Amino acid sequence: MTLPQFAVATGFYTQQEVHEPGFVTLLRGVVKKAQDFCVMKEDLARFWGTIATAPFSNNMVASDIRDPVHRFIHKILAATLIGRHEGDNKVNHHSLFCLMCMVEGQPANLASIFAWSMTRPSRGGRQARLYCGPYITWLAESLAVFADYPAERMHTGPAPTLMELKSFQSAGIVTYDEPPAWAAIVKGPQVQPPPSTVAAEAMQATIPPRYQVPLVRCELPARQYPIREPRPDPLTLKAVYDRVKGLYDYVDDQFGQMRHQMETCQRRLEDGMRVLMDHFQLQPPPSWEAGFEEQWNEGERDDEG
Repeated sequence: MTLPQFAVATGFYTQQEVHEPGFVTLLRGVVKKAQDFCVMKEDLARFWGTIATAPFSNNMVASDIRDPVHRFIHKILAATLIGRHEGDNKVNHHSLFCLMCMVEGQPANLASIFAWSMTRPSRGGRQARLYCGPYITWLAESLAVFADYPAERMHTGPAPTLMELKSFQSAGIVTYDEPPAWAAIVKGPQVQPPPSTVAAEAMQATIPPRYQVPLVRCELPARQYPIREPRPDPLTLKAVYDRVKGLYDYVDDQFGQMRHQMETCQRRLEDGMRVLMDHFQLQPPPSWEAGFEEQWNEGERDDEG
């Protein structure tokens, strides 16, 4: 299923809207490397610095957002379009991307965001669940899933619960007054320092190491890697000859080293025998005399003849 087909199946877009040129240019999500129609972590850090009181990190929470209306929007996103179950006060890159698009008025592709949300629970295996509000039912009805899999034969998920006023009060969105009202906007904003500066490093140092934003490869200093050796020639007669000749030279070199070691050991053994014979005043064997090996070889050839 392609993204336009998925967009029509979810009901976010019509068949006519997915064929318009503007559908392709909608923002699709957050990426680590620059891609068309996507934002990067630096864009999220810039936006977070304009709405929150805490520095950008991997442990961002919605209670650090200054405007209660923005906190309310994030709470709705965390409970519907951004499927997850770790708590609606946690701000991840995906929910922050959606909030940035809504606050700054940047058009985003809802089908791409929803598809990404559905792929995240697959990491949980059999225990994974989809927390995406009513969109799962809409998609199932559009794809006629209930025709092949009746609802009474499927596993019932957790029952949906309505958000109570107490949850909004504890999140700092509304006050405890009677009647409740929007909470006051926290003074700010905190301006994020430029990346790779002393001020940015000092701000990151105030965050616990396990929550700091790690450097990605594109932010690391450039390295000089050795040039890769060229690939070997294809299997031709010349390539086979070169490989066999290289193997022969290698074997010949190994035999030469072995021969040298054997000759060295033989000379050391003869020197030791000479010392013992001189000590016991013995005569050296005939094989130690000069020319004995040649005479021995000539005698063998005469016997063979």
